[in-house]
Amino acid sequence: MEDIIKSAMAGVASLDDRDKIDMRGKTYTMVAQRVQAFRAEAGVEGQILTEVIEQTDQRVMVKASISVWRDGAWSLVANDFAEEYRNQGPVNKTSALENCCTSAIGRALSAAGLSGGEYAS
Repeated sequence: MEDIIKSAMAGVASLDDRDKIDMRGKTYTMVAQRVQAFRAEAGVEGQILTEVIEQTDQRVMVKASISVWRDGAWSLVANDFAEEYRNQGPVNKTSALENCCTSAIGRALSAAGLSGGEYAS
């Protein structure tokens, strides 16, 4: 398990600056690039699961979990949550659930050590 995560962390750390964005003066590696680095190392031995905790007309909350296959079973590496409000911003008006899933996955990857810069809040 640690080898997969360490290798994925190295992959994220080695990403070119063109794969990162400046977010309020801090370097941030996009979730898509971090998922790609995780998948490149873990393949089918890596798992990213999302679970909708709450979905109402006002709010969406999602939990994401990162696991790796080890010794014949899935081993949880990290998890984290995200929350989005449907009335905040144009993206959330139409795609709050998708945005929340992406945020939760990004936070869980950061909790696993795959932040690639900043741990977004």
